[in-house]
Amino acid sequence: MRIGQKHTKEAKRKIGEAHRGKPPGMLGKNQTREARLKISKNNFWFTASPEKIEQAKESLRKRARKDNPMFKAETRKKVSEKIEELYKNGKLIPRKRTLMGKLKRKIRRLPQYKEWKEGVLKRDVPTYPVIPVGLQVHHHKKTFTAILKENNIKTVEEAIRCRELWDIKLGQVVPKGDHYIISQLEKRVNVSKELLNFLEAFIKIHRAKEIE
Repeated sequence: MRIGQKHTKEAKRKIGEAHRGKPPGMLGKNQTREARLKISKNNFWFTASPEKIEQAKESLRKRARKDNPMFKAETRKKVSEKIEELYKNGKLIPRKRTLMGKLKRKIRRLPQYKEWKEGVLKRDVPTYPVIPVGLQVHHHKKTFTAILKENNIKTVEEAIRCRELWDIKLGQVVPKGDHYIISQLEKRVNVSKELLNFLEAFIKIHRAKEIE
């Protein structure tokens, strides 16, 4: 079904009856890179603005021209040699998914993680189950990574047995924008000392006003 089209009520009822009690077909599976690229390209022509589509068509026309220097074997060879040289000198490091990152992704797919998030939302959101747009649940009082490292968690089974990981007290509901700022502060990535000093002073001033 293309973007913009909708199922009729009768069609929805039949689909629901056919799938009731069955797990989703793609549960636990990942789309291949080729499939994701194909889906992305197909959706682009239905969702992009006319200006973007025209730009994309013009870009494709330029790439198809025979005089495009990027199509010359000589140019491709130079680029390949340059990249190989950077790898040898250690100036270019291939990006790899860390074991910690893979473990965190697996944990976040667990039903226990979903239950933990639901528990935090019930506690902090008065309008639950109606949740305002933009809210997220994250381990901010103690970072997700810190809990895994301190408890020496290396497998999903060990994560399930870890009580601290599922402690609702460590969960916090924050907007997406706040989550980004907090994560940057925790990592100290792209954060200057001046900004940290400003935030500290800002918090002190507002706390003093609240006390007054």
